[in-house]
Amino acid sequence: MEKNKILFILTGSISLYKMSYVLSHFMKLNFEIKVVMADSAKKFINVSTVEGLTHQKVYTELYENGHNMDHIHLVRRADL
Repeated sequence: MEKNKILFILTGSISLYKMSYVLSHFMKLNFEIKVVMADSAKKFINVSTVEGLTHQKVYTELYENGHNMDHIHLVRRADL
């Protein structure tokens, strides 16, 4: 059975303090999670924390060389 895929797009907000709980919960439910973090989100939660929770690379720059289409691919692959 294929895992359900979730895409989280994080921006700067004090509500991110609960994000590690949410990510951990969905990982226990066997979801595959990809995360995009805006610069403002990195002021509230560390990229390495999110990578550790999801076991996935966190996308912080969607238009870096060689990855110009990531913003499209990430959305297309997500179920939620």
